[in-house]
Amino acid sequence: MRHLCLSVARFCLCFWAGAATFFVFLVTDLRRSDLFTESTKLNHPRVLFPLFYRFEFILLTIALVCGIVGILGRGGRSRTYLASLLCIAGALLLAGGDYLWVYGPLQEMLPMETRPANFQTYHWASMTVNAAGLLLSLTGAWLIVWFRPAPSKN
Repeated sequence: MRHLCLSVARFCLCFWAGAATFFVFLVTDLRRSDLFTESTKLNHPRVLFPLFYRFEFILLTIALVCGIVGILGRGGRSRTYLASLLCIAGALLLAGGDYLWVYGPLQEMLPMETRPANFQTYHWASMTVNAAGLLLSLTGAWLIVWFRPAPSKN
């Protein structure tokens, strides 16, 4: 059971890292493309970001729960797996904080005809927090995928 859980945790972390990276390229290209109207470019967060956060919460929560089950099966002895779980938990906390305190106010500003002055501050904060969360997710994925502790003696 622990092997299955660790495999699922590994898959979810790697899937999230790939999906988040793809999302960044998608949004960047959408914003620069001549194929979309200015209205679409300004309102894309209302469509894309709820999906982004939903994917993030689902995949990181599954990775954390499966990682905990997997590490408990090992007797909790692996510092590498514990570090990975801390990275996943940190990424999940950052995502929750970003969603509640940064994306929430941004979402309220999106329908406004003109963006308030603090829109750029919130946008920069969201990009920074999301980058930190992705870095934690990648670190957690690297730790849980790359390092294999010695088998337990149980």
